[in-house]
Amino acid sequence: MSRYLPNRAEGFVMSAGKSLIHIMLALAMGLGPAAAGDGAPPNTTWLWSKTSAAVSNSTAALATGRFDRAIRLALRAVANDTGPDRVIAVHNLCLAWLAKDQPDAADPYCVEAIVAIAGESGLSTEQQVAVLENIEHMQRQHPRARMLQLAARATCQ
Repeated sequence: MSRYLPNRAEGFVMSAGKSLIHIMLALAMGLGPAAAGDGAPPNTTWLWSKTSAAVSNSTAALATGRFDRAIRLALRAVANDTGPDRVIAVHNLCLAWLAKDQPDAADPYCVEAIVAIAGESGLSTEQQVAVLENIEHMQRQHPRARMLQLAARATCQ
């Protein structure tokens, strides 16, 4: 099951039942559904952009298992985009590297996405929840990944 979540610039407003702080605490404690399978999670909420072709193309590549292409396009978006588009691109890099079973390469992108969510990311609350849930799901598949510990350390500094 995939869901489409447009960025805030499209005027989409959705409220979430849990606060972002509660969700981050739950993720840090390892709570949430267990992951299964390889590659990108089957229940991933894909995040798209109507203002950045590189971001949307990166998301499409990630959703279809073309992880190298997703990485190339997301890196282009990170270099050129700001605000919510950059957060989505960094999120895509995190998921793509984890899907390639390279948690060390994923860690800095996962941390950046989580830290951006803790600040003013420009994403809707539902998109913020989706980013955190997607990363948490992938981390369960890759217990070597240190992103939650690194993110917690980064946000406390």
